[in-house]
Amino acid sequence: MLSIQRKVTVNPAVLAAGHPYPIYASNQSCTLQFVEFRAVGPPSTHFGHVGDVYIDLTPKRHALYWRDRGTAHWRRWTGVLLNQHIPLHQQLVSHPWVRSVEFSDLYLWADPGGVTWTSKDSICDSRAQMIQRNIATVVPGTAPNVEALVSELLHRMLDAERRASGERHSESPPSSRSSSSSLPTSGRNVVQGFTQGSSSGVVRFPLVNDSSRVLTEQERYQAAELALQGMRRAQDAETRAKQVRQNEKEVISLSYHYQKREQQLVAALAAAQQRSSGELQEMRAAVQSLQRHAESAQQDTLTAGN
Repeated sequence: MLSIQRKVTVNPAVLAAGHPYPIYASNQSCTLQFVEFRAVGPPSTHFGHVGDVYIDLTPKRHALYWRDRGTAHWRRWTGVLLNQHIPLHQQLVSHPWVRSVEFSDLYLWADPGGVTWTSKDSICDSRAQMIQRNIATVVPGTAPNVEALVSELLHRMLDAERRASGERHSESPPSSRSSSSSLPTSGRNVVQGFTQGSSSGVVRFPLVNDSSRVLTEQERYQAAELALQGMRRAQDAETRAKQVRQNEKEVISLSYHYQKREQQLVAALAAAQQRSSGELQEMRAAVQSLQRHAESAQQDTLTAGN
């Protein structure tokens, strides 16, 4: 099994308390380290840590997995097709150590440049570029085979690595070729992207007119423009949804405030009524006492006259 050390730099504010990653002294950045495993066949539960990734190298059935928290099992990644009508955070795989799935901008993504944890903006850019190059796209009118699309994407990634390795071999002197054949061990920021899709997952804009014709430059540009427009609409919808939720919270807060104020007023009114009732009882008792004194005095007067 091949294992490659990767790392990305993130804002520590996006990570939950208790995360295992080192934070620089300035507290402005955090190094998120993870391992990329590669082997033939699905991953075993006996290796890997939270946030690690695994590439299944089975020919024509490549697959990508990521290690989750809690159950600590490997989960298969299928998030290559993005739907503009669904908030991005509901379609992407967030890092297991993020503070908030919705607001912590750190998600798993793969493109021909590699696999990494990155932001939604980077994912949108990458997906738009993939559409321009007709990578992991769906022919309109056909049901998407997501696993096959991921396999195609990973195959292109591995093929690009082999070509890059071959170029390094051809440019290096004979004495250094053995060391240049190894894969890089440091992480990098992968360019990321977004694709426009319908609720069924089928891409709405034409990527190809038929299965044999390659997209022209103008068609690729139009497809990328549509993808970016879809991405902006998705982000706008997500922003509006957040605003609606904030407004709902404010309404609930005001409702609670008014309800509490109403309870206070009702309690004050009840207390005032109780005080008024007590004072009325005291006045009645005083009047009755005066009446008794008057009757007693009148009786004494009558007795004295007789």
